[in-house]
Amino acid sequence: MLPIVIVVTIFTLSPNYDFAQRRNSPLGGDFLQEWVGGHIVTSEQSRHLYELDYFKSVQHDESLVGFHWPYEKYYPAIYPPFYYLIVSPLAALDYRTAAIVWGILSALALIASGELAIRFFPPCRPYIGYGFLLAMLFAPLLTCLNIGHKSTFLLLILTSTFVLLYHKRFRWAGVVFGLMAFKPHLALLIGVTMLIKRQWNFVFGAAITVTFLIGLSFVAGPGLCRDYVGVVLGTGDYVQTGGYDLADAHSLWGATQNALQGQSVLMVTTLTAILSLIVVGLLASIFQGTIETNSPRFAFQFAAMVLATVLLSPHLYFYDLTVLLLPLLLVLAAKDFVPEQSRNLAVYLVALSVMILFGAGTFKTIATSTLTQPSVLLVGGLLVVLARLCQATPGWGQFVRSVAP
Repeated sequence: MLPIVIVVTIFTLSPNYDFAQRRNSPLGGDFLQEWVGGHIVTSEQSRHLYELDYFKSVQHDESLVGFHWPYEKYYPAIYPPFYYLIVSPLAALDYRTAAIVWGILSALALIASGELAIRFFPPCRPYIGYGFLLAMLFAPLLTCLNIGHKSTFLLLILTSTFVLLYHKRFRWAGVVFGLMAFKPHLALLIGVTMLIKRQWNFVFGAAITVTFLIGLSFVAGPGLCRDYVGVVLGTGDYVQTGGYDLADAHSLWGATQNALQGQSVLMVTTLTAILSLIVVGLLASIFQGTIETNSPRFAFQFAAMVLATVLLSPHLYFYDLTVLLLPLLLVLAAKDFVPEQSRNLAVYLVALSVMILFGAGTFKTIATSTLTQPSVLLVGGLLVVLARLCQATPGWGQFVRSVAP
């Protein structure tokens, strides 16, 4: 129940939940975008959902949201119509109440992720107690809970997907993974990897969910689907927009632009492409051979997919790093099954994981002063070690499915 204690503490002490009428930032942080989108999509003005001026005017309507904040600051509508339709029940509540409910739901998603790991992934049980406690100190997670972000829901989807794959429920794993469609850029790599590895049941399950969500978007309004496509096509240069904090970007694209400030777009794009190809090559080497989802090797493989997703995402901010809690847990659980001849590599895995877990709070400071984003180096280092492990020990056995209480 520690996540509930944390969010209640945030509600009590954080300036993000100070119910003052005049504020420099919105009450509840990023959640304002969800609430406003849910309000608009179920209103008579739903056709204006993706019109920036209208979306901006609604989130600054003091009589609606209950507070005043600078008009020059705003959140654009960037998610699919189905997403705003799904969160729209929260718009039936007044904004202050809805923001608190959202924070509690976010904490519950974190609790559910831990519960799934404990109940259905036995190899993690020796570590889940203190591991979950240490996870509560992970700076991206605390930031996520503080600003009302949705990263804990992403963590829950990924954890559920892995657990279902571990138990060979491939179609259901795909059905759950399809929920990632509200952030499609974070789902693309894993989806394509499973497609290339011919995991047809997984792909079919994901297609069922995505088809349903597309249908839900048409229920919200066919015109909104067209407008959303326009939003997606216009996000290619999002990292280059004014106000984007490159020192707080944690993908290759953002980190490269931070490191090469003042250099030409061609140079930045070329270097990003080269580094991205290296990441893809590492992932390809990790996935050589058949997939045995209840083997230690697959725990490393799934961890690698999440790590590569972080690196290859066109946009990834500090709070998005919350999803790294899953690969860190998988690495910790699977390291005990590494064959004796490769135990030295397992030591590097633990060292890199510890640096990510405890060093995350310093990432922005280091990236600002040195123009080098340490998160990219550490996540990339984990991928390199995982690649060496998977190549050196292709014949691992399976995990034990149950452990002594």
